[in-house]
Parts: sequence; structure tokens; C-alpha cells
Amino acid sequence: MKVAMLLSGRIKCYETCLIPLLKESQYDVDIFASINDIESDYYNLVRKNLYPWLKKIEINQFSFSKRFEEIFININTHQKEPKPYNSMSMFFNDRNSFDMATKYADDNGFEYDAYMKYQIGRAHV
Repeated sequence: MKVAMLLSGRIKCYETCLIPLLKESQYDVDIFASINDIESDYYNLVRKNLYPWLKKIEINQFSFSKRFEEIFININTHQKEPKPYNSMSMFFNDRNSFDMATKYADDNGFEYDAYMKYQIGRAHV
């Protein structure tokens, strides 16, 4: 069975919770990760350690468009982030990892048997 594992948000504790799962899996797993962060040496280590499974990783800080901010931020509250930031970031990164997986399958002429959403952690690394 060929499985696309979709990671989104943050990658934390992958060494102890994800890698053992992948090593013991009887399935052919490809990882697609859309990470809400900035590039750092940490992600070079992630790439190295997940190399056998990682097909694509995108690391970008999520932000709203200027128009979204104009509509939804109440300037009287002096908030730096609008209230739906975490939810919108989650939806964006979930969709982005799914789009990466379907494009990879299309480009390589096959279909995944299953798509698995796997969230490792949200804490900053």
C-alpha cells in the first residue's frame, strides 16, 4: 500500500514519535510537509533524518493578505494578529501538503492508496 503522509504546521519531536513509526511501517510512505516557520539549520537536519521518506517540504511563515487584514482586524483592539490566524494557518498548510502529494502522484503517474494527516507538534522549534 502506498501512503502519502501529510505534515503541516510545525515539526517537533519527529525523532521519537515519527521515525520509529516509519521504520516499523509495512507500507510505502511518502512524506509531504508544509511548515509554518522560517528556514533554519533545524530543517536541514529534518531533511537529512527524513530523507528516505520525504518527497517535498515547504517552509514559509503564514500570513494573511492585506485585504484580509483590512476586513477582519479591528484596529481599535490593537491586535497584532487577527483572531482566526491559527485556524487559517492550519487550513492553508493542510491544503498545501495535500496539493504537494497529489501533484507528486500526478507527475509520477500513480495514485496513492491512502492519504494520512499526521500532526507532530505545534510548539516553536
